[in-house]
Amino acid sequence: MKKKFSFSLAYIVCAFFSASLCLLLGCGGGGGGSSSTSTTTTVPSSTTSVSSTTTTTIQPTAMIGNYRFVFSIVSTWTTRITLDRYYGSKTSQGTDFFAGYDADFPSVTAALGAWLPSLSQYQIVSTSKNSTFIDKYVFSINSDNTLSGCYRLSSDSGSTWSSCYNLIIPLSRRTPLSSWDMSMEPQNKPIDINEVYQRKFNEDQEAEAQRGEFEESHNDSNSVSMINELKAFIGNRLR
Repeated sequence: MKKKFSFSLAYIVCAFFSASLCLLLGCGGGGGGSSSTSTTTTVPSSTTSVSSTTTTTIQPTAMIGNYRFVFSIVSTWTTRITLDRYYGSKTSQGTDFFAGYDADFPSVTAALGAWLPSLSQYQIVSTSKNSTFIDKYVFSINSDNTLSGCYRLSSDSGSTWSSCYNLIIPLSRRTPLSSWDMSMEPQNKPIDINEVYQRKFNEDQEAEAQRGEFEESHNDSNSVSMINELKAFIGNRLR
């Protein structure tokens, strides 16, 4: 009888010790589930943060590059425009201006370009200091960087414009800033920029006469605001 009691007492002590040990070690697994939930909720937060910081880094360089415009009025003309910096102001449609110059006459010219949502096209205007002539290019940039669109000339600071002269593809194209071949001679070999403008104007008048029609003024608010910015820019750039 005494042995049986001793065995029962030992069994009770052992069972009590096992239960206490189980409680200390967390046999139910609840703590592990809590830890797993905490880890899962932090991952989406980190991913979202990374994604949001990588979506706004390329916008300021959108139009920076070299633009080669080739078109025919009576003869064939080539104009090289470089846009090499962000201008710091916006169009009337809220898009950014980019600034540069005519690459064949960099010391006496200025150019501005911008994307115009109302046209779903780009527009570049350029002129020289103290000139009433303005070149305007309205165009799309194709997937192979060729340019499709048209060239117009104004002889009266943008009040009236010539007919549209289509850009010639694939000669008209956009290339990186470092792409100009500095040994390339201007095709038209002018004495100065004013002679270029006058020759273009004379050819435009000849072409209009041959067609028997003269273009009516078709000015628009996009050109007016851009030309105003261009005048301010050239005044500051070529003081």
